[in-house]
Parts: sequence; C-alpha cells; structure tokens
Amino acid sequence: MFGTSRLILPADPAMTPSAPSPRPRPSRLTRHCAAGAVIALASWAAACTSTEQRSTWERVQRTGIVRVGYAVEAPFALVDSTGRVSGESPEVLRLVMRELGVDSIEWVATGFGSLIMELQRGEFDVIAAGMYITPERARSVRFTRPTLNDRVALLVRRPDAERLTTLDAFVADRRRRLAIIAGSAEEGLALAAGLQPSQLRTVPDPATGRAAVRSGDADAFTLSTVSLTLLRDTRGDSADLSVIPLAFPGDSAMEAMALGRPAYALRLGDTTFRDVIDGALAKVLGTPAHRDVQRRFGIERLVDTPTARAQDAASPTP
Repeated sequence: MFGTSRLILPADPAMTPSAPSPRPRPSRLTRHCAAGAVIALASWAAACTSTEQRSTWERVQRTGIVRVGYAVEAPFALVDSTGRVSGESPEVLRLVMRELGVDSIEWVATGFGSLIMELQRGEFDVIAAGMYITPERARSVRFTRPTLNDRVALLVRRPDAERLTTLDAFVADRRRRLAIIAGSAEEGLALAAGLQPSQLRTVPDPATGRAAVRSGDADAFTLSTVSLTLLRDTRGDSADLSVIPLAFPGDSAMEAMALGRPAYALRLGDTTFRDVIDGALAKVLGTPAHRDVQRRFGIERLVDTPTARAQDAASPTP
C-alpha cells in the first residue's frame, strides 16, 4: 500500500446516497485556469486555483460527499477483513463528518509518499493517514489540529535494547543501519540527528521494516510509538523485539520533532474547510465516542489528546 498504485473504494455504505454520484467534471473555470498557466499568466491562474479551493467546503456541503486519501499504516489507517477503511484517522474523521452532516466518504488509497502530491492535484479533499505535522509539510498543506500526541520510537532486537536507545548510537557508529519509510517524518528526524543517508534502509511498509530488524538487515526500524507497539504486540513471533520511545533531553528542536502530532491535511487554499473541520474536532476529541475509537485500536494508554492548533507547531500562516 506504500507504492504508487491507487484504489478508489466505494463510499461508506451507511453514508451512501441512494444513487451513486459521478465524480465532478472539470469546470469551465478549471479549464481556463489550465489555459492561463500554459500561457504563463501566473497570477490569474493562481487566483483561479484559490477560488476553486475556497469552494471545496461549499462543494462538500452541496453534494454531501467528501473525498479522502489514505495510506495503510496501522493503527492510523488500515483496511479491515470486510474491506472497510478503518483505523484511528478514518474513524475519527467519520465522527467529524457526522458532526458536520456530510453523508458520504469516498476513500482513495495511495502510497504514503504520494499523498500530498495527489491532494494538491485534487484527487481528494482530505488526507486521513496519521500524517505528522512538520514545518516542511506545512509549507505544502493546511493541517488541522492534531488528534493525538505520539512520540517517535525505535523497534530493536531485545539484545540491543540497552545500547540502541538513541539516534546518537547510529551517529557514533556509521556501520549501523536504520530502516525508515521514505517520505516519513522519521526519515527527516534521522537526518536531522546526524545520520548519513547511506545508513538509511528504505522500506515500503511497517511489516517490511519489522522483518528487516528481525533478519539483521537493519539494526532498528523507526516509526511512531503507537505503530511500533501494535506491530510488535499483534505478531506472535515478536517476543525478541523491543519498542524504545526516543527523547532528546536538552535539545528542544529535536524534542519537538520527536513528538509526533498526526493531523488531517488539506490544500493550502482550503482554510475555510480546515476551520470547519477544526471546529468539529473540538467537539469530538475527548468524547466517549472518540475514546472508544482509541480503545478499539489499543492506543488510549499510549497517547494523550492535544488541544493546541496545528499552527502553533508548524503552519507558517493562519
């Protein structure tokens, strides 16, 4: 699921209108914007794009359909045994959309590294994949408030648990290898900590990262505490693996990077839609229904629910 293939699943059955709605056709305005770009009328094209993006919430209200992109990384996003898109991020978004009166969600599967690009192209309206807020990403997308706090961690073999407790161990020994998912916040954290690109082993998904550690192809695999704990606890052959949350005492910048804050992401021009979702999140987070979602995915004991707005951490503009 971390490749480049895309899959559009039917809208949630419980939220589907009686007749299927066709995908929106490009409007005359969109075609004119494309023509303007071709003849290099950049300012006019930018204005057209901004108008299109400001209308996203109006379109969602009018059609009752929101298009949502996701990439599988349990427990944030997954597809269950019945083929239903689930996980912490999709399930909380369902609560949000119910609060907003949106009738139907169209799910679009893609690779994690393609989510932002496809959002910007208009393939979908919202990313629901447990995507961490980072300053770099906030220059490309508009984040909502985070849904939880989740520290970055290392998955290591139990015999290494006492000596591989920080990324400094990898900086000190360039022979050590760290498995990462390409485009992840953990990759940026590793490079900021001083690891060389040659020390990183790119894997397509969490299961492959776990296998790399067990086989010795990598000394550790880095992902969120929630994801690694689930990865370890749901596999019977993981007794020899340990999850070690990362901390950077005395380095506030690195500590902030290590404290993951997953949120929903929208296009930069969709400020109105972002604000609407934020308002619904303020009503949903911390409720019994929200706590039930966390319990279902075994994360309530591992995280806390933040109250800060995304912009307090990363967004360059309100």
